[in-house]
Amino acid sequence: ECPQPSLYVAAYRVPVRTDAWYDKGLTAFRSDVPVKPAMFARLKTTNYLSAVFMTLEAMQKHMDVALTFDANGCLTEAAIANVAVVDAKGALVLPEFKNALVGTVATKAMELAKTFMPVEIRPIPQAELDSVREMMILGTAHECIGVTHFEGRPIGDGKTGPVAHKLRKLIREDLLAPPRLPSHSKGFRAYRIPVRGVPRWQKTWRFALVGLFFLDSTPIQDSAPTNASFLIIHTCRKSLKHMPLF
Repeated sequence: ECPQPSLYVAAYRVPVRTDAWYDKGLTAFRSDVPVKPAMFARLKTTNYLSAVFMTLEAMQKHMDVALTFDANGCLTEAAIANVAVVDAKGALVLPEFKNALVGTVATKAMELAKTFMPVEIRPIPQAELDSVREMMILGTAHECIGVTHFEGRPIGDGKTGPVAHKLRKLIREDLLAPPRLPSHSKGFRAYRIPVRGVPRWQKTWRFALVGLFFLDSTPIQDSAPTNASFLIIHTCRKSLKHMPLF
């Protein structure tokens, strides 16, 4: 239980991700850490214990990424990141989100990839990894980076592939683009909140706009819809110091 609201802040130094790092790609292996139960795998929580064990396992093996597999031997996810492949037919394929969290970067990658290639969500048996053209990690820390080797064997030609390079470029461009209101938003509500108790000279800006609240429901697949709520707070002054809004 959570008896009161809590705020977690994790601050750490992030290394600079150079083009050379992305070009080199990562090495991956099958983790011995048990896959998370479906109920917990699909929840965003502050419990990163399995990710910690997977990261330690990778360090001990002198490799980059540990990947988990479900009871049927199908690919699930990496530590705090999603994984995708380009299969032998040239489609971008992501594992079913049954034992994995639907990541925001993975969701955006699928949206962008649909503009130039087929996209599928389906089981990916470990045996299929021998024939895939590319493998990539999708996450906040990595954005999109290719996996060049799995269990010591090369993926494709053993280099970061063209799809991984293209998706990384598109994801970065989307990240840096000005925010925009999705055309498929379910609703739009704008609120004007009167600001009481401010000096007379501030009467010209006695309203704050707390607006653009909408609920966007875009299904990833029938069993795993993604819901995102956005609250944009904008005021007509740079500071809220003299505005007792709440």
